[in-house]
Amino acid sequence: MMRVYNVILFAIFFLVNTHAAFSFEDGKREYQVIRQGDVIGSLVITRSDNNLFSHYQYSNNGRGPNIKFHAQVDSMLFPTTFEIEGLSLLQTPIKESVTYKDGVLEWRSRVESGKSAKRAFYFPTHSTPAHLEMLAGALIRDADASLPLLPNGQAYIKKVASERVNNGNESKLVDLYLIYGLQFSPVVIWLNKEQSLFAVDEVIERGWEENGSRLKRVSDDLLGKLDQEIAEKGTTVPENPVLLFNGRLVDVRKKQVHANMSVLIDGNRIVEVGPDSAIEVPKTAQKINLKGSTILPGLWDMHVHIRSNADGLLNIINGITSVRDMGGDVVTALARRHQFSTGDLIGPRLFLAGLIDGVSPTSTSGLSVSSYSELDRTITMLAENGYDQIKLYSSFPSELVPSAVSLARKYGLLAGGHVPVNMRQDDVVKLGYDNVSHFNFFLLNQFGDEVQSKTNTLARMLVPARRGRDLDPSSPGVKRSIALLKKHNVALDPTMVVLEALFTAKEGRVSPALQSYYDRLPFRIALAAKSGGLAINDIELQQYTESFNVLLKLLGKAYEEGVNILPGTDVLPGFEYVRELELYKEAGIPNLDVLRLATLGSAEHMKADTYVGAVEPGMLADIIIVDGRPDEDISALRHIQMVIKDGKFFDLAKLSKSVGVLPALNAINFTKSGAINN
Repeated sequence: MMRVYNVILFAIFFLVNTHAAFSFEDGKREYQVIRQGDVIGSLVITRSDNNLFSHYQYSNNGRGPNIKFHAQVDSMLFPTTFEIEGLSLLQTPIKESVTYKDGVLEWRSRVESGKSAKRAFYFPTHSTPAHLEMLAGALIRDADASLPLLPNGQAYIKKVASERVNNGNESKLVDLYLIYGLQFSPVVIWLNKEQSLFAVDEVIERGWEENGSRLKRVSDDLLGKLDQEIAEKGTTVPENPVLLFNGRLVDVRKKQVHANMSVLIDGNRIVEVGPDSAIEVPKTAQKINLKGSTILPGLWDMHVHIRSNADGLLNIINGITSVRDMGGDVVTALARRHQFSTGDLIGPRLFLAGLIDGVSPTSTSGLSVSSYSELDRTITMLAENGYDQIKLYSSFPSELVPSAVSLARKYGLLAGGHVPVNMRQDDVVKLGYDNVSHFNFFLLNQFGDEVQSKTNTLARMLVPARRGRDLDPSSPGVKRSIALLKKHNVALDPTMVVLEALFTAKEGRVSPALQSYYDRLPFRIALAAKSGGLAINDIELQQYTESFNVLLKLLGKAYEEGVNILPGTDVLPGFEYVRELELYKEAGIPNLDVLRLATLGSAEHMKADTYVGAVEPGMLADIIIVDGRPDEDISALRHIQMVIKDGKFFDLAKLSKSVGVLPALNAINFTKSGAINN
């Protein structure tokens, strides 16, 4: 379900006077798209005379782009015209064009249109990784290695390493560059000596694939060191007890709010909580006057995919101190969990779900099984490595679901995830799931058997979008499904924010989740916020929006009947979380109930409520300070002033800057000598 902010904005064209032409010659270059060891697609770049062609496609989990690009270029590869067409990640049609005449670049797409004569790069909305080599080449040849972007922003490049790669008896040097200014973390790109693309993200030159894992280790190690420097500079560990006073405390256990409250922290623990006048303050304590701001436990996002160190940092600056990672590379996840725990890297408390799928053309990359013995080995491995849950995916063999649940129980793991193909949500609830991800599966449960055989494809989103509006929230089937969830104590991880984007987003319009942050985001992320959803015209948009409104009614009904809700996003880390909670409010869930779900309720589900999830004596010091009253207006959670995790205080302004985000104006910076209100 993950909306892809990392793959849809690769095309770059330049309006600069370059120092030298690209040296690579006419011809065709081929690349493989590889995800976790599996070849899932290809990239082809062809140059002939003054024409440049690119074809980029991959398919994974029933989704993937198929994009063709053609440009007419001059001897400097300057595009005098270009056209992009094909299908987006969500299989919606795309078409984009640019013309250059009399010194003016004019572009047109469903997301952006305009013109400019300034010296700058223009980013089309949809294209291929091939165009990153154009940006890299232009930046390398620029005297300052830095160029402005259109419609806004600035990019610069830095060479950081060289590595020798091998292909049989053939050997060559490739250079590692980091491109800054496009997204939260620098773009990692490997170039051949003539500045042609060798590898970027999941793309690598055909025939040289065996070098991919080693090059990734090199770049990961380098970025890891940079991220450790950010952590060291952006974190303060107090030497003395710290008193937070004159705050409004939300007691999430009792769902009450108390004014003029103090919280005393010593080391990584909360040692005392009470009225300002009742706290015995140690003489050595540092005191922070909260001036009526709201004290809350750190927030929980119960559906994330931590794909980079920056993802961890983005959660922290948005007040999310605990997350459930719903599937990724096991070795990387374990290393990251350790580094987040020690403070070597900045990130939330990490609870891990191992994603297990079947073996089929529609499978996602990950842990794949086709037999009981493979399943047993996989779950045993996850348990031995301290995982908290198994997550079954859409192509998981339905006949193995009972065994998967049984093995999870054997090792004390939670079981849940997607509803596997050829099954209904009611089926997995009866078989022992602890939680079900994505509320579209609730809708699919209400439709005919012909739908269930397609739920490992885009049909699992398209069918609910098209047919959900016709569903009666009071129908017997709905009542039966809600009653089953309640009877078996199965929680819903609805990811409403991603469904809202898929069902209601329109190209060219900023998604509701990011409207409040739009001006603070890096260029590529901001542009992705206007990339649209499943609808390809206004009629579909209206229909899909009506279906989403039915989803909201169903969610409210489920909660009213006592079904547990686990707030999770499955989208852009940190920044879309508050919208998830706002949607709960729109579904009719009271604000204090929403705050409990986002904190103690999630901790209870993960069996961690004895040490995190509430601001109480003896709990670990995972605390956020909010400028406003989220108990009255959930949207106030966007105004995070201070974040404390495990007793560590974070410099939110400095950390925001490190990931290319303009900092919030109300942040409180804590230093060992005291607190400074910015």
